[in-house]
Amino acid sequence: QEAAEVEELIKNHPEVKAEIRAIETALEEYAFDNAIKTPFGLQDKIWDRIREEEGGDNKELGIKSLSFEEESHETTMKVSFWNNYLRIAASLLLLLSILGNIYLFSQWKNTQKELVLALTDNNSLAQQAKFSNDNLREIENILSNPDVQAVKMNSTSPDGSAYGLACWNKKTNQVYLFKPNLPTIPSEKEYQLWALVDGKPVSAGMIDMNKTAQSFTNIANVQAFAISLEPKGGSPQPTTTPITLGKLS
Repeated sequence: QEAAEVEELIKNHPEVKAEIRAIETALEEYAFDNAIKTPFGLQDKIWDRIREEEGGDNKELGIKSLSFEEESHETTMKVSFWNNYLRIAASLLLLLSILGNIYLFSQWKNTQKELVLALTDNNSLAQQAKFSNDNLREIENILSNPDVQAVKMNSTSPDGSAYGLACWNKKTNQVYLFKPNLPTIPSEKEYQLWALVDGKPVSAGMIDMNKTAQSFTNIANVQAFAISLEPKGGSPQPTTTPITLGKLS
């Protein structure tokens, strides 16, 4: 798994790939530069040793001499090998440390982004909850007022998909509208609320579809409410057939 993560880092980060290649090149160059060469004359001494064993001349002395040289050479090779091994191991540890730091930094950045998103979502949810609670209290205060008369505006089309709830305070003449269910409209159009007074439509104002509860201008002697689709900014008189309509009892 760690090897796969390192390969993923190499694939996604060109600078990591270049750094690894540079370290590999340096290790190769170091190995060639510090390669152990056969001591001068060692091959001749080996053949002399073989001939002495076959001929028996100065056998004991040859054995001791060659053994000492071989032992010294072997010791030198071992020391050199361990020195090279330690240097290579240190380089590899450094490389792994670099890759590990890059991986941890990447994971930390991802975690930081996730934390920011989580905090943002929590703040958004908290604001929405507060907004909903405030609207609920406002709606409750409006509907619990004995001077307020509510009227449901039903759809005028056969499908009955559109509807709304309007309220009128017969004491203060204040008009309220709770967010209606209306079809989506183009940006150059806007919904407008109308109050029917003495049989004539009077504009209460433009509807803000982002509000759950909306208050409008004071209108006296309201007989009914209606919603129509009008050009952006509204019209002094309805230009289309009402989408919803509801009469006060």
